[in-house]
Amino acid sequence: MGNNTATITATAVNTVGTLYYQFYKYINGTNGQSMQHTTSNTYSYSAPTTYTENSDIIEVHLREGSTTNPILARDIMSLNKLKQGANTVSVSMSNETHSLPAANDGTVLSYANSGTEFKA
Repeated sequence: MGNNTATITATAVNTVGTLYYQFYKYINGTNGQSMQHTTSNTYSYSAPTTYTENSDIIEVHLREGSTTNPILARDIMSLNKLKQGANTVSVSMSNETHSLPAANDGTVLSYANSGTEFKA
C-alpha cells in the first residue's frame, strides 16, 4: 500500500464455522472506535495525516457463528509513530503479547515460539 497505509491481517487457528473479526482503532491510546465487524480478517490501516506523539493501537476480537457471540480470542498491536528529525529514541517489541498453553493449575506447558525482540 502507500506510505501511510498498511494491511493488518488476523489469522485464526483451531476454529470452526463462520468467523467474525471486529477491529478497533485507539488513537493516542484512547477513544476506541469499532472500525469494522465482518467476516473479513483484514483491516486497512491509514496513518493520521498529522503527527502525534503517542502510538495508535489496533485491537481485533474473534467470534464464531455471529457478530454477537462471545469473544473467543483477541489480540492487540501498537503502531509507533516516527517523526523525521525528532530528537527522540523509539523502542519497539516484535511481539508484545503471548498466549502460552498451561495446565489447570497455571503451570506453563511450553514456551516454544514465545520470544520477542527489542528494537531501538
